[in-house]
Amino acid sequence: MIVTHLGDCLGDERALGADHGFAAHFKISLHAAVSAGAAVILAIAYGPWLLALGLLVVLVAWSRVELRDHTTPQVVSGAALGLLTGGTVYWLIMIAV
Repeated sequence: MIVTHLGDCLGDERALGADHGFAAHFKISLHAAVSAGAAVILAIAYGPWLLALGLLVVLVAWSRVELRDHTTPQVVSGAALGLLTGGTVYWLIMIAV
């Protein structure tokens, strides 16, 4: 199948040859992951008062669900991934320095 339009490719899993298993239906929100990772890194670097940025993470997650780009479990998984990855990597870098 020749994909003639990028929107057709992105909107149709079959055009990409995607497997129709779990991975094809559960997409972790990278928007939530990046916002949560940034919030935790800023809180570690500049103090716990920046944990208030968690409100922005919630707004990003809400917008992804409201736009129907993700489900609630997908944005929660993304936020958890961002918290763990961002926090752990930054912490390891700080230990090494």
